[in-house]
Amino acid sequence: MGITARDAAIIGAVAGVCSAAGVLLGNAAVHALLSNAREQVTEQPAAPSVEATESTFSTTKSGRALGDFPKELEKHTLLERKIATALRARAKSPSRSAATRIKSVNALLMKLPKLRAGFEHCRAKFEELDTDGNGSLDLDELTAGCRSFGYVSSEQLLREVFAEADMHNGRTLRFREFLIALALLHLLMSVEELPPEVNAALETMQEAFFFFDESGDGFLQKDEVMIGLMDPEDKKRDRKGSFKIKSDGSANSSALDSLARRFNEMDCDNSGIVTYNEFFYAVESWVGMDDAEDLNASTEL
Repeated sequence: MGITARDAAIIGAVAGVCSAAGVLLGNAAVHALLSNAREQVTEQPAAPSVEATESTFSTTKSGRALGDFPKELEKHTLLERKIATALRARAKSPSRSAATRIKSVNALLMKLPKLRAGFEHCRAKFEELDTDGNGSLDLDELTAGCRSFGYVSSEQLLREVFAEADMHNGRTLRFREFLIALALLHLLMSVEELPPEVNAALETMQEAFFFFDESGDGFLQKDEVMIGLMDPEDKKRDRKGSFKIKSDGSANSSALDSLARRFNEMDCDNSGIVTYNEFFYAVESWVGMDDAEDLNASTEL
């Protein structure tokens, strides 16, 4: 059977690797390796025609199937897995503008004032929805607020979003948690009624997450967070391996201890991964956002 152009390309790639290994293996071993490669290529069956599913329609940047969730995420809710899938789709969307992509942690820091402005634009709406003035929203108040922004969804989804955004497990949402609820709904169902400042802030938060999510799988591993937080110049000047991360994501030196602590601060439930709502909550603290009750306390002082 003749070798097709695709076969030749695969064999050529194998030959490239073999040429570098020839010194160690010897020509006979290289020849045998090439022969095996040809046999595997010619005997390879045609790819089956399968219907696109979550696990087959695409892969992450690292080549892992999008349906392959890590064991850590299996402990999380179904909504968190849906959010991870939505993030994967957004990350690979052709509508993403190259101009809005964040390419370094320093670029993210420069956007913090813009994020704060967008978030503060929501504070008046939060206070309007807080009809009893207790500094937090119940499910009914959140539902009214989401619908005023144009998010019309089922009661079941709103209950799930409410529970996901309730970071302090108080069965009510403070201001920062209200923003998380908006962010989750914005990811799951985009609307046109959002004020431009709010829309820009929520889109920027997604881009910030994509910057850290190097694998493109919709959640953050420890090494992704630590590498993302490194100053690029520090990595360039690193000659002693102080910023080298081990394969298990642990620190190799004291230079990485503070970065590891940052990850632990993000990982609110100590599951070993950071979900989008946990990431959003952490960045809110970087921005300097206050809950309504914290803001009132500081005003009284």
